[in-house]
Amino acid sequence: MSNDKTTECSSQIRMEINISSNNSNNSFSSTPNNTSMDFIKNFKHEIEQTDHELDVKNSYEDQNHVKLIRVILDLQEMLENYVTNLKPNMDINIEEIKLLAKEYDCSCEITTRNKPFIKTILQRKVLDAVYEFIKELSEYQGNDYTLELDIESKMEELLKLIDQFSKTRVGNEDGKVTAIKIRQQVYGILGNRGFEDIIRSDGIYVHNLIGYASKNLNKMMNKYHKIKDVSKKNQVEAMAPKLIQDICKLFWFRLRVQEPIAEVHFFENNAKIDPDTMKGIREDDEIDQLCIGICYFPLICQDFESPNRKIYTKAKVFPLHINDEDKVVESSSISAGIGKLNNIYGFENFVILVP
Repeated sequence: MSNDKTTECSSQIRMEINISSNNSNNSFSSTPNNTSMDFIKNFKHEIEQTDHELDVKNSYEDQNHVKLIRVILDLQEMLENYVTNLKPNMDINIEEIKLLAKEYDCSCEITTRNKPFIKTILQRKVLDAVYEFIKELSEYQGNDYTLELDIESKMEELLKLIDQFSKTRVGNEDGKVTAIKIRQQVYGILGNRGFEDIIRSDGIYVHNLIGYASKNLNKMMNKYHKIKDVSKKNQVEAMAPKLIQDICKLFWFRLRVQEPIAEVHFFENNAKIDPDTMKGIREDDEIDQLCIGICYFPLICQDFESPNRKIYTKAKVFPLHINDEDKVVESSSISAGIGKLNNIYGFENFVILVP
């Protein structure tokens, strides 16, 4: 039962108890009905207990909400630091950036002066690259570095059996509630320890996926920019393992702990700016004169289509001024879903247009 319905039910019960109490006081009987009074006292106690449980639940949900927002914001900051601010002592490969802009169908001018845009498109490329790296994990199932995949696989089997059991056995137990608790517990564990270093009999090793993806991510970024300062280069490249871990943990595990499961939405280029779901616009900007140049970090929310949707963090977009020849589309999103390890795709393969 939802919090609103439970509160409404509690209020209704209170009203009925008050009516019963008044009727008892106005009764024609000269002796009090002890059974009725005990019943009312017990009901009042149960309502107070329910209210307390609701307060505890709401407090837990609020804390969980704030915690997830903090995780997302920390990841965004780390992503920005990894891409760097592209300041001096760095060579930007403009020709490669132009190819990247073409890959994302971006119409923004690519020059060394337009570093803000270059930073954003590189951030988007990092997210997509990590998705591409992790797709390869399923090819190695059965090894100790695919335990995350094996755990998720067994959990899915268990949830299907619970659903079948609930539909084929007489009883009052709500199978959906049980399934939700199992999902939250399993993804909670994976969100805490997934893709961390592996303990083997002869020592502790970097997770195979993290080592492989880190090496290739750094190689990819060197194609787009070269950091001349060796110390700075080493410092930036050392961020890759943690960055990849946090991307994987957030998008594959931690968002699936939420109930309902959190959604991920990228917005299309040239779509109208919606300040309710996007950020990256200055207060003095005229919204009607702007469109999306690129969405470089997705909107993370619950119940996107509902008027009661809950937003954890807004999408990060790079705005462009609308020219007369620009074709502006209605704001729409590409739903990235929450990929399961057993069915992993890059953001671009989750294309579900939402008008």
